[in-house]
Amino acid sequence: MLLQIPGTHTLAAPLPAAPSSTPESIDFGETNYDFIEVAPEIMGTAESATPSFTPAPSPLPTLTLLPSPEPLPPIVPTITVNNTTVVNPPSTLYLFKDLDYLLQEKNYSEFFKHANDIRPAERDLQWKSMVNTMAESFVYDQKKKKLVTFATLKELDQLLEWPLLKENLFFIRGRSQIGLSYFENCFQANASKALCLSQMIAFWQEHPYDPDVALKMGKLAHLYGTPENKEALLFFDPLLRSEIADKACRDPLVRKYSLNSLYQMAESLSDDRALLKKLKAKLLPECWQEMKGEVKAALYLETTALNKRQAAYRLLSLYGELDSRERELFLVSYMLYGPLNDSSFNLAWNLTRELGKKYSKREKLLFSLEKLDPLPDGLFSLLNQKRKEVIIDHLFSNIPEYFEHYSRTCLSYLSGGQKFPRGNPTPACHDFFKFTISQNKDWVSKELKQKYQEIVRR
Repeated sequence: MLLQIPGTHTLAAPLPAAPSSTPESIDFGETNYDFIEVAPEIMGTAESATPSFTPAPSPLPTLTLLPSPEPLPPIVPTITVNNTTVVNPPSTLYLFKDLDYLLQEKNYSEFFKHANDIRPAERDLQWKSMVNTMAESFVYDQKKKKLVTFATLKELDQLLEWPLLKENLFFIRGRSQIGLSYFENCFQANASKALCLSQMIAFWQEHPYDPDVALKMGKLAHLYGTPENKEALLFFDPLLRSEIADKACRDPLVRKYSLNSLYQMAESLSDDRALLKKLKAKLLPECWQEMKGEVKAALYLETTALNKRQAAYRLLSLYGELDSRERELFLVSYMLYGPLNDSSFNLAWNLTRELGKKYSKREKLLFSLEKLDPLPDGLFSLLNQKRKEVIIDHLFSNIPEYFEHYSRTCLSYLSGGQKFPRGNPTPACHDFFKFTISQNKDWVSKELKQKYQEIVRR
């Protein structure tokens, strides 16, 4: 017969002496064992059955059940206003009447802590109106303050996370204006200009909306930025296609940064079609009209670097701003300024060869060249003597009249025989005469060489 420990294991044990009647259980001390009836055909009769006892197996390891973890508390959205953060327990959810009371009191902190207590399905037009009203009122009150704190900017940025307020133009514009007020004070009062600059850039990039504020922040970045002043362009660049593009492009500082950006694009992009597409995406046609005059002037300014001069020519060509005479004037002057080894140099080389065969065309070009002040002469100061000699030989063979005009203008300035209101019209005059004499070249007549030598011996 088998014995069973309640709820655990089944054991085999010897039967005690047969009682007068079969008991329901046998007491073995602290544990009661229940009988399991066994079929008679297996056990036989009580007289013939030989009871046996099977030792109990080793007990199984005791399993220790860990207590269930406590459920995490629900996450309740919070907002910090006036440096106070409160997490709302579910039992304190506010109703519309509570929010309305806070609205009347202008209690911004408590209102925005509880505005989201209203279930999403119940955030109707009334709820949206209340949120917008409180946000606008908060902005209005902050704008009246003489001193804005950085904590206020953080509060505004927290409100900006509300999807509803991202569409509120009054709030967005007010946030930008408050930020401008803070950073104007920050740059004046804070020793760490770099910190103010980085905070201003981060603040603006969070939601770059108000172009008027961008213009003023860009000027702050210009005053307090790094020597490269790339930070100002972050504010100025979007203005070229903004609602105040006309105003921005008339601003000299915006034009300066924007033109440098255009020149860099022209230098870095070799494909004309890709460059033109990018230019049109960058600035409105009205802006280009404001800028093209300065771009044309850059073609002939003595201080213009060669790469910038070439970039200006390329921009004007892509926009169709150059006629054939302007194109010829640039190419010839480009060689006289001391050309780079690029496509413009090849065009200029071939053009001067053509001019050598057509005096009437050359005459018109010389008239335009002689009006430039100062005269193009960077070529005469090149350090590469062989390159300088080859290019001068080529130009002298095809437009010798220019060298005559340049030499006489140089001597008039050196001798004081003529007044030049803008200063020296031939900056490389000495380099030109010295090189001509040392190489025994006939680029200048003997008469003019002697006159130069007499002047320098005085």
